[in-house]
Amino acid sequence: FLESRRMLSSSSSSSQRLKLLLIACGVGCQFLLSSAFHPAPIWISPLVHLQRLNSPRVLPDSSFPYVCAGHRITATRPNSFMRDSHTLSMLKRLRVDEVRSDRSGAIDPQALEQAREIMESINAGGEEALMEWAVRLGDLSAEEQFWIAKEDLRVAFETLPPDQRQLLERVGERIRKFAQAQRASISEMETEIPGGMAGQTVAPVDCAGCYAPGGRYPLPSSVLMTAITARVAGVPSVWVASPRPTQVTLGAAHVAGADGLLR
Repeated sequence: FLESRRMLSSSSSSSQRLKLLLIACGVGCQFLLSSAFHPAPIWISPLVHLQRLNSPRVLPDSSFPYVCAGHRITATRPNSFMRDSHTLSMLKRLRVDEVRSDRSGAIDPQALEQAREIMESINAGGEEALMEWAVRLGDLSAEEQFWIAKEDLRVAFETLPPDQRQLLERVGERIRKFAQAQRASISEMETEIPGGMAGQTVAPVDCAGCYAPGGRYPLPSSVLMTAITARVAGVPSVWVASPRPTQVTLGAAHVAGADGLLR
């Protein structure tokens, strides 16, 4: 890319500049053609080849042309691009030792250290430390309790607009129907094998914790898909956890039959 950029700045003709831009696009970048080629900048597909207007060529059915600076730019299939010997001859082959290595950790070290501090504090201080961090990070106020009772979930649902209540109930019923069919497809079994018997048992866990994203991008659908499935499986205690839950999220927890919600 840097080499193409250097050559671009030193190239005199618009044809040569455009061709260099197309080479850069061919290695996986989308380039914005500058106003030097067109009064209004335009986007061009990453895999392209250049065709002069006075040199007609049969194009694939899926291609579509752009016209810019007296040339036709046609987006093509990747395989067609890779078979273009003229284009490949213009690309520099790199050895393994020439490929730049730019590897970094999956997690930002500072974020990892902050998370470690929070977890160590909660492990040592228990629920009291958990509440302190919730208030400190703005998830709760000092006067708020961190859980919402089942009755409060019902009230939240009943105060939703009718169309939202109907939507939650309709989607919830679809999920419940599938979960019931899925549960029915799994059964306990036992079979005789040399030396004894082998089989499987199917039993629900004692408690299910169902997380649903909240805040700016709440997902009440996650509440329905997890909590309803747990209820159909026969889990006796089902709780939803969602930070800063919206009223729709609370209503979804009611439709799903959750015992309460942690916020």
